[in-house]
Amino acid sequence: MVKKVYHCTKCEKTFSRKFNAERHNELKHNSLAIIYNKETNWTSSKRRTKPSINHLKNGQSSNSSNRSSYANTTSTTEKEATSNNSSENNKFETHSKISKEFNFNGINSEIKEENIFETVFKIFEKISPLIDEIDKQLSSYQDPFNKMKTLSELIIFVLASSNPVKALKEARDLQRSLIGFNKASEFIAISRSISKKNAQLLLQSIILAAPYSKNKFNKQHS
Repeated sequence: MVKKVYHCTKCEKTFSRKFNAERHNELKHNSLAIIYNKETNWTSSKRRTKPSINHLKNGQSSNSSNRSSYANTTSTTEKEATSNNSSENNKFETHSKISKEFNFNGINSEIKEENIFETVFKIFEKISPLIDEIDKQLSSYQDPFNKMKTLSELIIFVLASSNPVKALKEARDLQRSLIGFNKASEFIAISRSISKKNAQLLLQSIILAAPYSKNKFNKQHS
């Protein structure tokens, strides 16, 4: 294997042939580097002692570009760091304010404040859409005060359950069923000129006497 004994002082590159090393110096460094043989200490005489005008211009342009690039990179990095620090500070301040407002520290001194924050707000992240759905459902037939009372009791109930999301989904589905049943009862009451209560009883008797309900009840009891 051919040894790379010719060394360039500008870029630390090595070559196996003197010609290649001197050509590299001329093309890449405008012959301003020193090419030498690391084993014999030979030094090439093909080099300039002063840079050419073109090389100076190119070098100045390159250095200017590099300085500009470095300045932009540094500026961007500093801005990102400042932005990240600001974001983290805002997040910490928000957590602190909410923690004080809800007195998380007084709930359980053995649980870290961060864990309490994560647990509480992760749960509400999941159940909030369901609360909104039930809120709209209740608005269709309850006055604001009763709706608020029903919702507050429901929220307390589901949060104390083993699966708040599942419990709230079941409550939403039940509300949907009740709304559908009441709407159907109103349609029948108007069309048959009977009271809403009699319309509800009629619906119940039809459902219970239907083959679907009979088969379903028989399967459950068998």
